[in-house]
Amino acid sequence: MYFLKYETLPKPNVPRLKNFGATLALCWMDEPTKLKADSRARNSITKDGWDILSLEEAYEVRLEDYDPDHPAYSSFQLAQEKGERIIFVAVPSKPIQ
Repeated sequence: MYFLKYETLPKPNVPRLKNFGATLALCWMDEPTKLKADSRARNSITKDGWDILSLEEAYEVRLEDYDPDHPAYSSFQLAQEKGERIIFVAVPSKPIQ
Protein backbone atom coordinates (compact mmCIF):
# COMPACT_ATOMS: atom_id res chain seq x y z
CA MET A 1 0.00 0.00 0.00
CA TYR A 2 1.25 3.47 -0.89
CA PHE A 3 0.25 6.91 0.27
CA LEU A 4 0.63 9.69 -2.27
CA LYS A 5 -0.19 13.39 -1.99
CA TYR A 6 -0.66 15.56 -5.06
CA GLU A 7 -1.29 19.26 -5.57
CA THR A 8 -4.07 19.62 -8.12
CA LEU A 9 -6.28 22.16 -9.85
CA PRO A 10 -9.71 21.56 -11.35
CA LYS A 11 -9.79 21.24 -15.12
CA PRO A 12 -11.43 24.38 -16.56
CA ASN A 13 -13.94 22.35 -18.58
CA VAL A 14 -15.46 20.58 -15.54
CA PRO A 15 -18.45 22.67 -14.38
CA ARG A 16 -18.96 20.84 -11.07
CA LEU A 17 -15.45 21.89 -9.96
CA LYS A 18 -15.62 25.54 -11.09
CA ASN A 19 -15.74 26.92 -7.53
CA PHE A 20 -12.58 25.17 -6.38
CA GLY A 21 -8.99 26.34 -6.46
CA ALA A 22 -5.80 24.57 -5.49
CA THR A 23 -6.64 21.19 -4.00
CA LEU A 24 -4.71 18.39 -2.35
CA ALA A 25 -5.44 14.83 -3.42
CA LEU A 26 -4.63 12.36 -0.63
CA CYS A 27 -4.35 8.87 -2.08
CA TRP A 28 -4.01 5.37 -0.69
CA MET A 29 -3.24 2.93 -3.50
CA ASP A 30 -3.13 -0.82 -3.00
CA GLU A 31 -0.36 -1.49 -5.51
CA PRO A 32 2.89 -3.47 -5.22
CA THR A 33 5.21 -0.63 -6.31
CA LYS A 34 5.40 3.14 -5.99
CA LEU A 35 5.46 3.45 -9.78
CA LYS A 36 2.20 1.49 -10.17
CA ALA A 37 0.60 3.38 -7.28
CA ASP A 38 1.56 6.71 -8.86
CA SER A 39 0.22 5.65 -12.26
CA ARG A 40 -3.08 4.47 -10.81
CA ALA A 41 -3.52 7.59 -8.69
CA ARG A 42 -2.75 9.92 -11.59
CA ASN A 43 -5.24 8.09 -13.79
CA SER A 44 -8.02 8.28 -11.16
CA ILE A 45 -7.36 11.94 -10.35
CA THR A 46 -7.39 13.08 -13.96
CA LYS A 47 -10.48 11.00 -14.75
CA ASP A 48 -12.24 12.79 -11.89
CA GLY A 49 -11.62 16.20 -13.48
CA TRP A 50 -8.38 17.41 -11.94
CA ASP A 51 -5.03 18.49 -13.39
CA ILE A 52 -2.02 17.40 -11.38
CA LEU A 53 0.49 20.15 -10.62
CA SER A 54 2.94 18.12 -8.55
CA LEU A 55 3.51 15.02 -6.50
CA GLU A 56 4.23 16.24 -2.97
CA GLU A 57 4.77 12.91 -1.13
CA ALA A 58 4.86 9.21 -1.93
CA TYR A 59 5.79 6.37 0.40
CA GLU A 60 4.80 2.89 1.47
CA VAL A 61 2.42 2.60 4.43
CA ARG A 62 1.04 -0.12 6.69
CA LEU A 63 -2.16 -0.13 8.70
CA GLU A 64 -0.06 -0.13 11.88
CA ASP A 65 1.31 3.28 10.86
CA TYR A 66 -2.04 4.87 11.75
CA ASP A 67 -3.86 5.30 15.02
CA PRO A 68 -7.27 3.57 14.77
CA ASP A 69 -8.97 6.89 15.65
CA HIS A 70 -7.29 8.79 12.82
CA PRO A 71 -9.24 9.24 9.55
CA ALA A 72 -6.29 7.82 7.58
CA TYR A 73 -6.87 4.47 9.29
CA SER A 74 -10.27 4.04 7.65
CA SER A 75 -8.92 5.38 4.34
CA PHE A 76 -6.27 2.67 4.41
CA GLN A 77 -8.93 0.03 5.13
CA LEU A 78 -11.13 1.27 2.28
CA ALA A 79 -8.15 1.12 -0.09
CA GLN A 80 -7.56 -2.48 0.98
CA GLU A 81 -11.18 -3.32 0.15
CA LYS A 82 -11.57 -1.33 -3.07
CA GLY A 83 -8.00 -0.98 -4.33
CA GLU A 84 -7.82 2.77 -3.82
CA ARG A 85 -9.04 5.66 -1.73
CA ILE A 86 -8.71 9.30 -2.73
CA ILE A 87 -9.73 12.28 -0.61
CA PHE A 88 -9.72 15.74 -2.13
CA VAL A 89 -9.01 18.54 0.32
CA ALA A 90 -10.31 21.52 -1.61
CA VAL A 91 -10.45 25.22 -0.98
CA PRO A 92 -12.89 27.61 -2.65
CA SER A 93 -11.45 29.59 -5.56
CA LYS A 94 -13.32 32.67 -4.30
CA PRO A 95 -13.84 33.82 -0.71
CA ILE A 96 -17.09 32.62 0.83
CA GLN A 97 -19.34 35.57 1.72
